[in-house]
Amino acid sequence: MAHVWEKCPDDITNAPTSAMTEMLGIVGDQRGGPEGFALECWVTPQTIERLRESFLA
Repeated sequence: MAHVWEKCPDDITNAPTSAMTEMLGIVGDQRGGPEGFALECWVTPQTIERLRESFLA
């Protein structure tokens, strides 16, 4: 995946803080937070749980 990321334009890989803050607000307010957003994108509850265990262990 790194080779794909390296080919992305700078304006995609270096978003301004204000854009990231706004996006996180939208995800939190309108999409049920990161978990709700992931579920909308067809991420399974099992995958969310595995990610939670991996990152919070």
